[in-house]
Amino acid sequence: MKKLLCLLLAALMLLPALGCASGGKTDAGTTAAPTTTAAPVDTTTAAPETEPPIISAALPDENYEGYNFVIACYDQTVGGTIWVEEEIGETINDAIYDRNRLVEERFNVSVMAETLPNSGLENGVRQAVAASDDTYALVSGHDCTLWSMTMGGNFLNLRDLKEMDFSQPWYPAYANNTYAINNRQYMFTGYVSYLALSWAPCFLVNKALAADNGITIPYQEVFDGKWTLDRLAELTEGVNSDLNGDGRMDDFDRYGLALNYKLYSFQGAYLDCYSRDAEGRVTLDFDKEKLVSLAEKVVAIAYGPYGYVYGAEPSDKMFLNNQSLFHYVKIQFMTSTELRESDIEYGILPIPKWDEAQQDYVSSTSDRQFVILTSNSNPTRTAVITEALASAGYNRVRESYFDVALQTKFVPDRESREVLDIISNTLSVDLSFLNTSAGTSGLGRVVMLALSNGKTEFGSLFAKLIPSEQKTVDKINAYYFKDLSAN
Repeated sequence: MKKLLCLLLAALMLLPALGCASGGKTDAGTTAAPTTTAAPVDTTTAAPETEPPIISAALPDENYEGYNFVIACYDQTVGGTIWVEEEIGETINDAIYDRNRLVEERFNVSVMAETLPNSGLENGVRQAVAASDDTYALVSGHDCTLWSMTMGGNFLNLRDLKEMDFSQPWYPAYANNTYAINNRQYMFTGYVSYLALSWAPCFLVNKALAADNGITIPYQEVFDGKWTLDRLAELTEGVNSDLNGDGRMDDFDRYGLALNYKLYSFQGAYLDCYSRDAEGRVTLDFDKEKLVSLAEKVVAIAYGPYGYVYGAEPSDKMFLNNQSLFHYVKIQFMTSTELRESDIEYGILPIPKWDEAQQDYVSSTSDRQFVILTSNSNPTRTAVITEALASAGYNRVRESYFDVALQTKFVPDRESREVLDIISNTLSVDLSFLNTSAGTSGLGRVVMLALSNGKTEFGSLFAKLIPSEQKTVDKINAYYFKDLSAN
């Protein structure tokens, strides 16, 4: 009898463990607390949580047998965003190295970058095409130079390469749709390099100065679509201070806004002087009154009582010295040692909208785009590796770039991270700006030239620019709409 009682007690003690082994669910559907007599065993068939793939899952499994995937770059500024020699314990550097290693192992290739001078780019491309030389899988060049070369018949139409999926976020849609005319696109912007993101403009705001002036950082206005140029102008008012007490405002004093006057491609955030008709042809049928208003407004803000234009190129001095509430700058400034080690606590804002009716924030940037030469012997292979580099660049390198940008003594807030996402997903390039170059005065440089001299009368200026601009547009249409079947 004693043995029987012991067996019954032992069986009763095992019941909780048996309950866990059979799924651990109570009648109410909740998970029973694990007992100390047995570890719970989950026998459900729920799929395990997995991270999204770093390299696009749409790409085929290919073995390219050690192929050297060489990218010819405009200069080391570009090359350093694509290829690094080794891991050195620096976040962005090591992310690039890891990205390339993943692509190399997946497809059995070697990714490398070779620096070429932009001065020899045009002749080098023509010679390579003429000689059927496919040494370079991709070629990167100066934005204006490369665009002018797209009409020379030396580049492949990227829209014919199905492995490059331009609907994906690693090819910024605003920029790449700009290059595509009549379903022909001969150069692209993408996260093979992070340069377009690094050079994207934004506004930094000094949190201490904002607090001193009773200003709430307008993040919610950004997310509600209400962050506009007029709102920026309003927030700069009353911030000025004669810091050295000499009775005049100069570069030793404090302003609501500090910026340089060469606002490269800035107006592309608001309008492109090249429109498209029903057939997709490029026209100059754009909102000319809006361009006038934009130029006048930017001049009024920059040269008004609360703005300070300090020179041609960006400078960090004013912001680092607590001399400006708002600072117009490229994102790359956020990764600088000077800012990350400073005592400045700041937030990040996108280029404001024109008005609340504008659909999206647009981050008009400059870039060093990429092309594939017609002498390329295996375009499909090039497209596959390009897609792999771009997708992994978006998922791996871009995130690491954000990590560095947000690593400061005073870590920017969660909202700043969301703003960086807005900027990185709305990168745009102004086609009319690409049709200009240093020293020229095309429509694409109206705002930049306006700030360089404070010009406020634009009607006559536009009238002078239109005839030469029309010739450029006619040249574009002649090439992109000609019948290529005979070639």
